[in-house]
Formats: sequence, C-alpha cells, structure tokens
Amino acid sequence: MTRPGVFALDKGNRRFFTLNGLVHIKIALLVIIFIMTFFEVLEFVFYIFSDEVAEQADWGALFVTMVQVFVIVCMVISLLTEKSLFLVPYILSMFLALTTLGIATFKNRGTFLEREKFFCIALAFLAAITTVFAWGLHIGLVCYQYFESRTNERKTRESAQNANKRPPLVLPEMADQRTRESPNMVPNSIVNKNFSLSDDEDDDVFEKKNGPELTTAQSQRIRLTRIVGVVRRAALSPYFHVERDVRRMSHDDAAKYLVLVTGASGFIGSHCVQQLIEKGYKVRGTVRSLSNKQKVDPIKQLDTKGLLELVEADLLKESSWKSAVDGCDFVLHVASPFPIVADEKCITTAINGTLNVLRAVAGNRNVKKVVLTSSCAAVNEGHSADKVFDETSWTNVDDPRVDCYAKSKTLAEKAAWDFMKEAPRSFSLTTINPTLVFGPAYITEQGSSISLMRRFMSAEMPACPPLNLATVDVRDVTLAHINAMRIPESDGQRILVTNIPSVWFLDIGRTLNQEFKGQGYWIPRIQAPYIIVWLFSFFDKEAAATLPRLCQKVKFDNTKMKTLLGITPRDTHQAFIDMAHSLIKLGIVRKPRIRCIF
Repeated sequence: MTRPGVFALDKGNRRFFTLNGLVHIKIALLVIIFIMTFFEVLEFVFYIFSDEVAEQADWGALFVTMVQVFVIVCMVISLLTEKSLFLVPYILSMFLALTTLGIATFKNRGTFLEREKFFCIALAFLAAITTVFAWGLHIGLVCYQYFESRTNERKTRESAQNANKRPPLVLPEMADQRTRESPNMVPNSIVNKNFSLSDDEDDDVFEKKNGPELTTAQSQRIRLTRIVGVVRRAALSPYFHVERDVRRMSHDDAAKYLVLVTGASGFIGSHCVQQLIEKGYKVRGTVRSLSNKQKVDPIKQLDTKGLLELVEADLLKESSWKSAVDGCDFVLHVASPFPIVADEKCITTAINGTLNVLRAVAGNRNVKKVVLTSSCAAVNEGHSADKVFDETSWTNVDDPRVDCYAKSKTLAEKAAWDFMKEAPRSFSLTTINPTLVFGPAYITEQGSSISLMRRFMSAEMPACPPLNLATVDVRDVTLAHINAMRIPESDGQRILVTNIPSVWFLDIGRTLNQEFKGQGYWIPRIQAPYIIVWLFSFFDKEAAATLPRLCQKVKFDNTKMKTLLGITPRDTHQAFIDMAHSLIKLGIVRKPRIRCIF
C-alpha cells in the first residue's frame, strides 16, 4: 500500500497518480514564494534604515511584494479549507515570478539586490517552472483519467457487441454525462457544477448510430474537438486537489444499481440495507436461512420501500453465491462472525467464506466493486501499544498473544488481497477496517458490541475493567461502505474507520449513568484494579481474552476516512446512548421494576 502522493503508484489497480497528491506541489510553490517574499521584505527593511529612502524606494517592487503576500494567503486558505482558489494562486504566482524575474534582471534595485541578484533570479525562475509544471500535471492527470475511462468503456462495449449481449452497467471513473444519464455522478474530486468533462454535442455526432457512417477525417476532427474541450475545461478548473462532501454525494442514479449485502441480518449489515434503500438503491440481502424468523423478521420490518430481496447463502457453500451475485453491480461483503472468544475453526471459516464470495464475483462480469468488511483486529494486534496504527499496519499473526479472531480477520483480508493479484481485472476491492462498533440496533442478534452494552445495562458487570477501546458509530461504518462503493479513489485501499480518541470502559459507564440516572439501571461507576480482573480471568473466558489489552491505550489514525471518504465521525458517546435505548426497545435489556433513586 502507498500513501497518496504526487506519483502514488499502485500497479495492482493501474492507478499511477492521485489528484490529491498535487497538494505537495502547492506546498512547494508556497515555500518558494514565501522565501521570495522574505527577501523582498528584507530589502524594504534595508530601504527604511537607509539614508536615501526616497531615492532608493522602488514602488514596483513593493507592488510585487504585496502580490506575493496575497498569493501566500490564498494558498494557505486553499490548503486549509480545500476551497476553489486554484486559479488565483496559479495565475498570480506566475505573474509575480515573471515580474520579479524581470525587475531583478533589468533594474537596479539597490545595494541589497545587487549582492543577492543571482539568488533572487533563481528563486523567481524556480517559481515560474514550478507553476507551469503543477498546472501541466493537473491538466495531464485529468485528461489521462478521462481518456483511460473512454478506452475502458469502448472495450467493454466492443466485448458486449461481440458476445451479442447488452453491455453491462459501467461506472468508469471519468465517464461522460450522457453515458451515466446523470450529470451529478461526475466525480467531485475532478469537477464541479462549473466544470464538466463531457461533450454531449460531440458525442451525439460521434456516436450517431442511425445516420450515415462518418469518414476518417470527420472522426478525427470530432476527436480533436473533444480533446481541446477537455483540456480547456481542465485548465480552467477551479480545483487544485480533491474536494469532496460525500455526505451530500448524489445518488440520483441509485435506482439503476443492485447492491448485494452479505450478512443482511447482522448489526452492520442491517444498517447497510437501510441506508442503501434510503438512497434509492435496489438491495439483495443474504441470510443463512430464510426460515430463521428471529433474524429475518427484523429486516423485513424495516422501511424497505419494496427495494429489498432476501436470499439464502452460506459462507461455506461456494455454490450458493453464484446465484446471489448474479445481476448485482456492487457487493458489500459484511457477513462475518465477531466472537470475543474464537477457536481455530473461525480462521478457516473466515478465509474460505471471503474467497467463496470473491470467486463468485470474479465469475460475474457485471460486478464493478467489492467492499469487504474487515476489522481493526487485522491492523493493531501483536504490536507495542505505544504506537499509532494506520492502514499500512498489519496484525502480527505470529505473536502468541494474538487470538484466533484477530488471526482470522487478518488472514482473511490478506487472502482477499492475494486473490485480487491473481483475479481478472473485472472488479476492484476496498476493505473497511472499523473499530468496535456501537449505535442503534435493528436486530436482536447479540454480537460483540451488543453483548457488551447488555452487560453494562443489566448489572452483569460490577465494575469497569481498565480496558481502552477504539469505537465508532455504526452509521459512520455504513456510510464508509457506501461511499467506498461509489468513490473510485478508494479502489485498492484499506480504510480505518474509527473515532478519535479512544475511550475507557469507565467513560462508557459514566455516559450511560448520566443518561439513565434514576431509572433503576445498575451501571458500573468504578474501575476495577488490574489484580481483580486478573483473578477473575481464571473463572471467565471473556475476561481472560481481554487480559493482554488491560491498561493499554489504543491509538489509530483515521485521516484516510476523513480525506478519502469525507466522513467526520459522530460522537460515539451518543452512539452508546442510542444503542442502550435500542436494546431496551428490542427487549434485550429489560426495564427495571424498581427505580433507583441514586
């Protein structure tokens, strides 16, 4: 995996550049202009203390210095807010570079610049070259992605025509508006409402099917016109690097797509089903057995608007996934058990289950992308606690302290990435690595976080162990899956989804006590010493499983979640409260008969 950079290379997904990496060039340009401005200011300080201020002063140089300061302010604002100040820094930086170059070369500007004349000229020339390079690279990247998508689309259409089939739905990264049937689906990382890569008029002529065939000269002229139009719009785009608000991301064309959600009856899966339907997608959810009313009925009771189809599929039965995947455009592979205490069998189950789904997808050319639900357990286990973990970190499965669950998640995710190296390039993969997930529950199945909340609310935990957790709201996890599904920049990426900072068990207890004070629920208010938890671990397997994590604070980096997926995490303390209320409503936590006055 590589961090986003100016030349971020990812051969596995054939992605050679990232637009957000251009911010590095902007920073370099900012530094150069800042140094130039420093010398300009230093020169005016020299003038101020000179005996011949009126004779030495150069008001043209003062104007250039003011322009330089304005450019610095614009660039700083652009870097901090990612707003559309692309043209201002570029045009003005080129202007001041050339002006400074001319003044320093042809005009005597005093004793100071006479001594530093060569250095000032070199800086101005470097600023001009950097500006031209940055602007040219911006245009080149936009055009490269556009024409690459056009090539892929043409190959898909030709392949479908050769097979005498209707072309499957495609979602190229830079497809034009006419193909997508919705102008809002052009990626926000490249364009906005004032900048479109499509050329509908040209397409109508170039792809005319019922009229006479075009001559070679006519086709070349149309292609040239399209290229000029793309370059012109790319050059005038007010965006220098990625600007995205995916919470407002358009899903106007959602009704065209069918999304498969595995494990639809699970905690995260049920939220994925609900949010997808709210955005207008057609959803096919898998459950192990349709006859299991306890799991199926809560999903059917959601407001599905007639867009939900439930089918049976078993993770360990490869044959059941071929029909489940058939006709789907995207796959959210959420299904996976989350036991606190696991055995060696869960490793094989996790690996085979993941590969069975991926094999079925690889055999179906219609699927464009798979979003796999992994875990932070595949990131931070088996390492020193005093470390900030990010997407480049992997759990050390050879460490004897790593339990079977963490091994299963790690090896299953690695198996998925290994599969992608060998699989045909018909679909892409993104993995979501959430931390411990809280939030309102739709289902009664008691996974890890639901069981933990039940113990908090049902007097099963006399005191809080000194355990630190990284937590996240289930609604953020669901949004991460959906955004990753539709954002091409997330292809081939691992993305940690978590809130910062992590919380202690005692923090959860205090939050719940404040919300349910006086309602009769006995919620732990104190933290148990380590020695007490250690002794208790001899009698409780769950306590024994958490023993290596006691008194250790976990630290994660969620930068990619915020920048790539555009997600600002919700307050997880509210997620604790929402989950507790939902468990009371579902009957998992019983209301006390006697109200506590404390």
